[in-house]
Amino acid sequence: MRQIRTDRVLLALLLRCFPRPCRLIEAGSNTGHLSLVLAQRGYQITLLDCLQKPIDIAAENFARKHVAADFRVDNILSVIGEWDGVWNSGVLQCYGPSDRSALVDKLCELAPRVLFIYPDVTHPRFPKDFRFEVPGGIDGCIQYPAQDVVSLVAKHCTMVRHGTIAPRIIGLNYPIEYVWGDRGRPY
Repeated sequence: MRQIRTDRVLLALLLRCFPRPCRLIEAGSNTGHLSLVLAQRGYQITLLDCLQKPIDIAAENFARKHVAADFRVDNILSVIGEWDGVWNSGVLQCYGPSDRSALVDKLCELAPRVLFIYPDVTHPRFPKDFRFEVPGGIDGCIQYPAQDVVSLVAKHCTMVRHGTIAPRIIGLNYPIEYVWGDRGRPY
């Protein structure tokens, strides 16, 4: 039940940040369950992950629902292309400060609108022993605080919004942060 509430809240945020029609890339997509819902609503979706297994699972899930998407296995920092929007959920905090800056720079190059969603790992109720368990093997990822994301996005975007989704709203024991940026370029 908790995951359903979390997904609904994040889907509502995605729909607000990226109006249709829109070509979106989910960078660090894992199995892309929220992108599947967006694709069912008419978004053109690209899923990008550095691991083959979650992309294979995503492709199977999309095929089972008869939904089209582009699936890519690549390093986020080396992907080439152009989209209307790029979003990332749950990967940003796995990058240390210098690598995180490179990640934000790269993703802001790919699209005029960006959305970063990440847990507040400094919150007292964030599990200290939390480790990602991703199909294919990014296990034991270190979780870094990501307070610098607003300033990193502001280097690229003329409009930036930061928000916190409270634990009681998101259905988790800790808040989720998000930063949305727009370069002010129509698409």
